[in-house]
Amino acid sequence: MFAGAVVAGPPRLVERFAAEASGVVPVPKVHSLALRIARVAHGRIHVAFASKDSHDWDLAAADLLVHEAAGTLTTVAGETIRYNRPVPRHEALVAADPMRNRAAREIVTRLARTSR
Repeated sequence: MFAGAVVAGPPRLVERFAAEASGVVPVPKVHSLALRIARVAHGRIHVAFASKDSHDWDLAAADLLVHEAAGTLTTVAGETIRYNRPVPRHEALVAADPMRNRAAREIVTRLARTSR
């Protein structure tokens, strides 16, 4: 599933993810969160991670691009992102095509359990 998949996000997470999912091609962190997620829509990045506390304004346009490209941007728990809440910050996020999104979320959840 992840053989040759380009993965970007917080360096420590990407490093741990690459160790767990064989064949991943980690890329240096794309500091612009919107650009990182938009590259999923473009196909240059296959899985993008966002740390918790990203804001609506960092995500909304990129979320639309990913959605229009038949991808998904969800929380690690698989929930759809909700905008315009009183506090416009979000949990950790995963952007990818639907199959990779689900598989990436499973790995990240497993990694979170083992780091406790």
